[in-house]
Amino acid sequence: LIGGDTGYQIYKNGVPATVNDICQYDVATYDRGAKILNVSDLRLTGRYENVSPNPTAPSRITILGVELKVLPGAADALSAFRPGQDVTLLLTSRGEVASAIDPSVLRTTVVGVVSEIGDTVKVTPLSTFYDAEGKEVVFTGRYSQGAAVAEKLSGQLVRVSSSQAGVLNVSRFGSTNNNSALYVSTRTLGSTKLSETVTMFERVGSSTPRPITFEQITRDVIPAHQILYVSRDSANKVNFIVFDDVTGDQYTYGFAESTSMAGGTKAVVRVINDNGGGGLGPLTCSTSFPYHAPIGLVASVDRLDGHQKAAGTVSLTAVQNVSRLSFDMDAKTVTIGTMVFPISEEVRSYNRATGYWYDSGLDGLEEARAYAQTLTVYYDKTPDQGGKIRLVAVG
Repeated sequence: LIGGDTGYQIYKNGVPATVNDICQYDVATYDRGAKILNVSDLRLTGRYENVSPNPTAPSRITILGVELKVLPGAADALSAFRPGQDVTLLLTSRGEVASAIDPSVLRTTVVGVVSEIGDTVKVTPLSTFYDAEGKEVVFTGRYSQGAAVAEKLSGQLVRVSSSQAGVLNVSRFGSTNNNSALYVSTRTLGSTKLSETVTMFERVGSSTPRPITFEQITRDVIPAHQILYVSRDSANKVNFIVFDDVTGDQYTYGFAESTSMAGGTKAVVRVINDNGGGGLGPLTCSTSFPYHAPIGLVASVDRLDGHQKAAGTVSLTAVQNVSRLSFDMDAKTVTIGTMVFPISEEVRSYNRATGYWYDSGLDGLEEARAYAQTLTVYYDKTPDQGGKIRLVAVG
């Protein structure tokens, strides 16, 4: 495949890898100009719906209502299948069909989140790949178990497949399929090693899962109850993890605006964190916050009574009169008593005297520190629980 090249790099599922990370049924494509070998374990199982121009010389194939490009080398493998049969397609990292096998051998690796419920169900894959027209793939179809059951799936993590054209089989993950803690420094889940190419996502409640890296995790042990889903590769290494609110980075932090809804059973909350009134919200939630309270909000996938819901809220703890000398900007930490807090890369800094928000991040914090000798800092959790400094106020 690499034609004798040396000095090339290997990436698997977008993460730097080695030859030892490549498994049977993975798909590899080589970018000779960039000298990069891209490896993918992306697979999609479903009803073979259509093909163009014909089954013996396919250039495009339709599965789960999505038309995918077929690479020339996949024709022989696809010739063993005909429209109306179930098939597992082996895909490149971009979603091109490289081969096909019987679903009894391997099934889909596509994990997604149910992003819309209505007359049809919409599932957005966590791993981005593209259809034959170059558009990001989103699966849409009737839910195989009916609309009443589908309503309970909004925002849920699922595997998606099909056994009938226009109909999606959506398999919801349980609350967890794991009972082991993750040890960050040794890169192990219990006694099982993580793959060097492990892909990690984090979600808060029913929010959209977002990719994260080890650099965002500030504690050494993540308990089993905060690990929603784990999958393993053919070498039994953990290659995919979905966490439950372990970094705090999914929240939008700022100061609250809150008003009660009719009946007083819910609150509409907005968080403000820049000069143009940006931030997040309004969101409906069960907690009402005092005006200008320091908080964090995460939006849910679904909506309620015309308002988007809050998937998670957090109140920040304030520490006043923190010396500007307590900040180590090289280490990106601030020392408060005996505790050393990491500073969030997205920290927001605010000047109370002028009402001015500095630019997001560490550069804005440097401007705020230049304004005063002491500052008020706000954190979400203690350092041993993965907390970080989220807001800083001066003046």
